[in-house]
Amino acid sequence: MTIHEAFAHPFTIGAMVGLGVGMIFFLFALVLRWNKSSEFKRFRQMVNDRMKFDTEFQELASAERIRLQEENKNLKAKVTQQESTPTGKLAKNMEIMARAERQLLRSAPTFMAAWEDAKTSAQSELEAEALGKAKPRSAISRLFGSSNGSAATQVNGSS
Repeated sequence: MTIHEAFAHPFTIGAMVGLGVGMIFFLFALVLRWNKSSEFKRFRQMVNDRMKFDTEFQELASAERIRLQEENKNLKAKVTQQESTPTGKLAKNMEIMARAERQLLRSAPTFMAAWEDAKTSAQSELEAEALGKAKPRSAISRLFGSSNGSAATQVNGSS
């Protein structure tokens, strides 16, 4: 058998074609692996960057939380200090009364209209007294008398 006959034999041709196709597949596999390794490197870098970003964010959030806790503590101390003064106590009582009034208005809707009318009427009376258009009417002066004695006569029933 000569070399020409050996290369012309079907078995040899099949082996060569198989080796050629195998080499082509091997080269494709190497190229794909090279591409995948570069993708993995990019992915690792992306994960590292993300972890760095998250760590920095957590540090900033922790520092902000600590700062806000200190600020909260300072504000609580200021509120406590302010509430200990007489004006602070009055302001707190006024706020309590305002909140109670709002709650009363929400819980008793039929009372609201009469309450608002009474408040408006009392406000207009006080404004008229302040402008000098009406005689001052104080509940205290009616009960304990006034300097001119007119309220005492009204309480006693004599005219």
